[in-house]
Amino acid sequence: MCRSGCTRVTRGSGLRRPMPRVRGRRSSPSGQGTGSDRCCKRPPAVLGGAARQRHRQRGCADRRRHQVHRRATSTVTFPDMVFASYVEAVEVMRRPIRPATSEQLDLARLTGCDVPPGAPLLIAAAYLHSHLDPVIDGGGGRRPASDRQLSFLIALAGQDQDLADSNLSMRVASAWIDYYLTVRAIKRLEDLELAAGHEVIRSHDWIAHDGEQHHYEDRMVVSSIGANGLVYFKGGNGQCAYPHRLRRAST
Repeated sequence: MCRSGCTRVTRGSGLRRPMPRVRGRRSSPSGQGTGSDRCCKRPPAVLGGAARQRHRQRGCADRRRHQVHRRATSTVTFPDMVFASYVEAVEVMRRPIRPATSEQLDLARLTGCDVPPGAPLLIAAAYLHSHLDPVIDGGGGRRPASDRQLSFLIALAGQDQDLADSNLSMRVASAWIDYYLTVRAIKRLEDLELAAGHEVIRSHDWIAHDGEQHHYEDRMVVSSIGANGLVYFKGGNGQCAYPHRLRRAST
């Protein structure tokens, strides 16, 4: 056993001695620790109290910087963000469907990418990715939209069905689907004006194996509203539903 308390199996001795434990955390056999301890090369098990605290602080700072960078470089909302009222949720949901930025349009002109006039931000981003990714990756070409995507897009788009008739890539079709789902969720949330504590009726529709269609409703209490439009309910177990399946319960 060394002075720091670290013990190892001595080759050829047949002796197995226990690995040291850090208070509140487990040490792995490799000596690298578990969880958030793996942010530097030095095993946390052999660090002193003050050094171990600095080690954990560096790990937390690294994670915070990564989260800030991820949020700053993404054009989509984050489903882990929840709010007590529909007002804050709708405000976040509107961000990716706002008009395309001038930088996006400049890049489209520079690269010869055909971004539709008046395209929302996430649609312009999808067109740019679909146009530039094959060049950046060195070939491969773009993947066309599937028949299921186009059928779903036609059902969502309504009067804009000409979108589904054009030569869309899989990425662009997926972006248009996200756009119409977001618009539908925003409209329904504004109609319901939901907030934490409100009672709603949730409807379930499904088709059994024998082809028989079933319908079921239950009364739920709103806990929070996610940035992706999902409405979460009290009672745990991750119970949630999209707003188009809800209606306000009559009092």
